[in-house]
Amino acid sequence: MMACADRLVELLEADTLFHRWAQAEASFGSELVDDMRAFLQGHLPLLLTEADYARMDTLLTRQGIARAMESNYRRLLSPVGGFIDEYIYDDPLGLSFGALGKLQELNIGGNYTLFDDYLFSKDMTTLMVFISPRYESSDTGIGDRLVERIEAVLAGLNAEYAAQGISADYFGAPAVAAYNARQIKHDMMLTLNIAILVIVVFITLSFRNKLSVLLALIPVALGGLLALAVMSLVCHTISAIAVGAGTVVMGIALSYSIHILCHANHCHDPRQIIRDLAYPLTIGSITTIGAFAGLLFTDSQLLRDFGLFASLTLVGTTLFSLVLLPHLIRKEDRGGRPCWKAWSGSRVCAPTATACRWRRYSGSRRYASSSSTASASTAT
Repeated sequence: MMACADRLVELLEADTLFHRWAQAEASFGSELVDDMRAFLQGHLPLLLTEADYARMDTLLTRQGIARAMESNYRRLLSPVGGFIDEYIYDDPLGLSFGALGKLQELNIGGNYTLFDDYLFSKDMTTLMVFISPRYESSDTGIGDRLVERIEAVLAGLNAEYAAQGISADYFGAPAVAAYNARQIKHDMMLTLNIAILVIVVFITLSFRNKLSVLLALIPVALGGLLALAVMSLVCHTISAIAVGAGTVVMGIALSYSIHILCHANHCHDPRQIIRDLAYPLTIGSITTIGAFAGLLFTDSQLLRDFGLFASLTLVGTTLFSLVLLPHLIRKEDRGGRPCWKAWSGSRVCAPTATACRWRRYSGSRRYASSSSTASASTAT
């Protein structure tokens, strides 16, 4: 098992990505004791109680210091003096002895055995190899790639030592986070595909136009691209889970495109569509954008990325719906004639179920709709 553990560490450290983001250790020598001493000295106040502080009052007296120095002198002259001299140098008064007692109460080492610098389980059937990540726990992208490297190495190692009855496996919080991220991405893609299918069917049946789906999705797609472009400039990293979760705003963003398409059924002048919908669509989008922008003030990086992506997507969708989409719509009446044309001095609206009429009132043109009129009138 010790040879297998050394082989595992060798294979992992040979991987460039693994060596960059993690460190593997199989054997522990004197550095383990040094690390324990450094841990005790660095976290000593957290391990002491009021009784320990009361004991320190007696140690800091003249008589207490004299007794501690005499005890240290005897320890240094004993056979174990060469092993404990560092402890004495770091803590000559023995202030950390109370903390050592607290660690013994936890009994964290009762199920493990240190044999030949390798850490075994108490029954000597399992050898522990520790992998220490060097990245933030919230960065699931690196964690997923790291777990893939570990899985690939373990697959080859298990095949190599299968004849000897040795198998290697792994567990830990980074692996759990990576598997959770995979499951979230899988569920999100499944939900997104179902949502797109439902939306496509709904828009197709509602508008009965093969181009209506494409026209409705263009502003949303451009808004999402705008959000990713801005985030690539202002953010060092982008959470894939946040971007995937941001796709839930697609239903909200599509409502802006649907408003434009529905209004185009009644008015076919793109400038008039923009004048009619610019104010209500902008005010309605500001409230939704503000709700998602509130996530920017949370402590979670994942929520901040989600809020930024959703807000920018809605901003881009609103702009493209008002500026671009009305000019892409080209309705045709039953006779095949375009519903709006280039004009000079006059406006023409072809007959539809709801006709458009232009009238002159005191030198200005005003828009009026009549559901009972069967033909269009031209105002000069």
